[in-house]
Amino acid sequence: MIETVQVNIARHKVVVPSSSDENIDADQVSAPLMYIDRVFVVNGIGTVLTGTLAQGQLAIGDKVRCQPSNLVGTVRSIQAYHQQLTSVSATCRVAVNVKGVGRKDVARGHLITGMDQQITLRDQCIVRLTKTALKLKVKKQRQVEVAMGTWHGTARLSYIPNTELARLVFEKPMPLLFGQRLAMIQKGGSGLQHGAEVVWTDYIFGYQKRRLYDVLNNLPQQLQPESQRQMLLVLQGYFECHEVDFKPLEQQTFIAPFCFDSQWLANISLQIETLLNAGISMASAELCSRLRINDAVIELIMQRLKQQDKVHLSYGKWCSGQGDNEDDLPQVALDILHQIRQFGKAGLELNKVKITGGKKWLRQLSHQKYITALDENIYFDMGVYLALVKAVIADHQPHDRISMTDIKDRTELSRKYSIPLANRMEKDGWVKRDNDERIILKAWQ
Repeated sequence: MIETVQVNIARHKVVVPSSSDENIDADQVSAPLMYIDRVFVVNGIGTVLTGTLAQGQLAIGDKVRCQPSNLVGTVRSIQAYHQQLTSVSATCRVAVNVKGVGRKDVARGHLITGMDQQITLRDQCIVRLTKTALKLKVKKQRQVEVAMGTWHGTARLSYIPNTELARLVFEKPMPLLFGQRLAMIQKGGSGLQHGAEVVWTDYIFGYQKRRLYDVLNNLPQQLQPESQRQMLLVLQGYFECHEVDFKPLEQQTFIAPFCFDSQWLANISLQIETLLNAGISMASAELCSRLRINDAVIELIMQRLKQQDKVHLSYGKWCSGQGDNEDDLPQVALDILHQIRQFGKAGLELNKVKITGGKKWLRQLSHQKYITALDENIYFDMGVYLALVKAVIADHQPHDRISMTDIKDRTELSRKYSIPLANRMEKDGWVKRDNDERIILKAWQ
């Protein structure tokens, strides 16, 4: 294996180094990042990957992830500097024997990363132009060749006005990292157009663009891992962090796996309390849309407010103040509740759907008013049931009469469901039956 690898290392070079001492400090970023330029199989050894270890360390026994295939393998042996090693650090050429990865699973331009390293697969990104080698008369959209790590391909380049930023759109999704360096070459030629570094890989909402471009255009000249975190704090108030020993700075609050700007967290919590105190109950998805915040972040904030007895979850919606929280139910009960809510106005019929846990949890959920039984076989979410009751009697006064045809029309239910609904409403004291009509007993509040 040693002689074979030495020969191949000498014959291959990395097109463009994607990081350097100026760009990423190996002491600050311990996660490995290796750009693959060749893959081959050695009899009796297995798959060997050669390339440049651009950051971090690799050691025998390490679990690594191959991108973009997302396959996991184990490092069995390492060779660099014409000798076998037990570990190796950036930046150097290296050959790695990886168990669990086949020759066809990895190709030139792919990456080897740490198991927990966050790698984004995207077909476009925003880059900051660091150098322009050609005098471009007009900054217009164009096709360019891109060299990034050991990957080489084409992309569509478009400039973002009044900034040093540009957008690159690739032909297919590929692994991209913050601070990753690349070169853009004139298509069909050899002249360097731009040097650049990746500064944004996520989707951009329309309302976010102006502020995002301003923040990206003012990033520090030398990008560090902390640069991305500071950018996200300024832009959205939080960033995601999976470091086991992460310690938040002053004026930061860590609620795993997110670190928040403490003032931003206090302001957004106050906004939520103000909304709910106005008597508006809102589901988590509604809050996400209203406040334009990640759903996982909203869930963390709501759980924090719940622990402070400022909100509670009822009928799938957050309400102001203390109260019974349905998310404190056992998981089996939550699963049943979720299943019933998915059926909506179609209702859950026991003769058609098998419920894990049986009727025990149905009775418990009915007793706690999370669901209601129209009859012994049909169950509705309580929120759906109350919405149907409102549709039937909202514009009526006590002693008004309503027919079954009216009930069917108002609820848009079939006779199979509208009759059990009317019977349930009678049991709950909303109406009283008088032959084929129902008499309204109380107004909707």
